This record gives sequence, structure tokens and C-alpha cells, in this order.
Amino acid sequence: MLRRHFIASGLMVTVSGKAAWGAPGSANRRLAIVHPSEPPQNLTRANGNLVGNTLRRLEKSGFVEGQTLEIERYCALGSTDMLRTLAAAAVQSHPDVILAISGKTVSELKRLTDTVPIVGVMSDPVAYGVVSSLSHPGGNVTGASVDPGIDIWVKRMALLKEAVPELKRVFFVAPDTTWTTSVGRSVRAAAGTIGVELVGPPVENPHHETDYAKAFFGVADRAEAVLVSSAAENRTFGPQIVKLAEASRLPALFPYRNYVVEGGLMAHDIDLTDIWNRVADQIVGIFKGDKPGDLPIYQPKRFRFVINMAAAKAIDFEFSRNLIAMADEVLD
Repeated sequence: MLRRHFIASGLMVTVSGKAAWGAPGSANRRLAIVHPSEPPQNLTRANGNLVGNTLRRLEKSGFVEGQTLEIERYCALGSTDMLRTLAAAAVQSHPDVILAISGKTVSELKRLTDTVPIVGVMSDPVAYGVVSSLSHPGGNVTGASVDPGIDIWVKRMALLKEAVPELKRVFFVAPDTTWTTSVGRSVRAAAGTIGVELVGPPVENPHHETDYAKAFFGVADRAEAVLVSSAAENRTFGPQIVKLAEASRLPALFPYRNYVVEGGLMAHDIDLTDIWNRVADQIVGIFKGDKPGDLPIYQPKRFRFVINMAAAKAIDFEFSRNLIAMADEVLD
């Protein structure tokens, strides 16, 4: 198997596959993965994360890296400027499909191409303007949404209000780009619905560990609770965010169960494994001739409320009986 490493504008891009490829029409396919923050070594089948699960699911359909599949990995490592550069490089490589993680990644790719198929794991793609309809996307973009819009944020704000009845200000942990997109607008609107104020500061670009620590610094006297966004950058630094939230001694609500397993207090979770399985199936479909514009954007169907009793004890927080009764899962 051929494995090449090269530098694109100072960032690592990895390409792996066979040294020689079959004739046009053969089973060999090319997949580009563009991630805003995850390092390339975490975007392999051997990794236990969701991208790894997706690659293993592709294998079950006969698309095996190094045999019938070549994969290019473009990783911006938290830099928005580098994401733009790498998105252009991915488009210029003309893969059969680009797997794009995050709404801003999809938006950047869509700005550059109307022809290369893009399968995105993203926030609301209609609000981002990359598709006009979830059921009939049209064009070259499909994928799955991890953010159904304002309703899910109203629910999350209501859970925080139940946890902290005196809640007035919520520290929203999100990259600076999230604050200015449709997601940020939805969260601010949800906060207004519940009667609380959303406060920052945003996590500044390039969204590294020190930038998260800076955002958390001094927040304890400006907010009564923490709400973590579903941004892909946040997942990259998930364990650190959990530790920072615990150090702030503020009740924190996360968007995925993974954070609670890592020690977070509570999560209003969607089934990410289901979402990424659907994305893998969409990629397979496009490899076999489906048009991305004919494949509906998948939306999560199931939501779970998960709480962590040990995390509560660590910050001297006590869940109300009502919150415990509302929980779908209680971790000890």
C-alpha cells in the first residue's frame, strides 16, 4: 500500500491507497476527508471514534482502504484560515466524494464546487444555505444534520433551567465562527425563549487547548451554567472541556453522551453512531452511482438525557428528583 505525506500550507495531509489503480469503471474509489480540527491519525479505521466507525462500515460494502479505496485526509487542526486552504486542495484533487465534518467545512467546500459530491456531518444545512431542502437537497451536497435547529436548543436551555432554577446567564462554549452562524443565532433565540442571557467569550481561532482555557478563564463570576455546542472542534478537545467545566464548578450540559462518559455532568444526546452509519451508506450510494442531490439529509430521530452522578458529586451539585426522573440514563 502506498502512503504519502505532504504539507499543505504548513499542515499535514495524508494520502493512502494502492500504487496503481484500475481502469475507469472499476471498484476503486477516492474519498477525501476534510476535518476542521481532528489530527489525521485520528481519522483512520483503527480509531474508535465515529470516523473510524464509518470507514469500517465502508469496508463492509467492499470499499477497503489500500485495496479498493484511496483516502486523502485534510486536517486544519483548528485553524479557519487553513481550513479554507485545505478545502481548496481537496476540491482540486477531484475525489469521488468529499466527507466534510462541520457546517463551516461544508459551506467552504460548497463555495468552491458545484460538481464534486459532498457528504457532510453538519448543523442545519438549510440555515447554512448549502441546500434548499432537507428532503430534496439538489445539487452536490447531502449528509446528516446534528442540529435540528432552535427546538433542540430550547430543550437544552430548559434542562439547564431545571438544573439551576436561578439561572440568568449561560456560558456558551463554542468557536468564534459558531457564534456568528445560524447555530449561534438559534442558541441566542433559545436563550431568549427561556429568559436567560448567552455569554461568552467565544473560543478564538485557531481553537487550540490554550484558546479553550482562555475562554473559560474568569467565567465563574459571569454565568451560572455552561452549555457546550455541537461544534466539531469541541469534540476534538472534549476531555479538556470536561475538565475545564469541572474546574469552573458550574453545572454543564453537553450535546453528546461521549462527554458524560469522559466525566461531564449531563448531556442531551443524539445517536451519533446512527448518524455516521447513515453517512457511510450515503457515501456507498454515491460510489455506486447515486446523485447526492437525490439523497435526503438525514436528521436524528432519537434524543437522550444522560446524567453523571459522580460528576455532580465532584462539583457539589445535587440533581433534583425531577431531573433524575427525566434522565434516560444515569451514570454512577
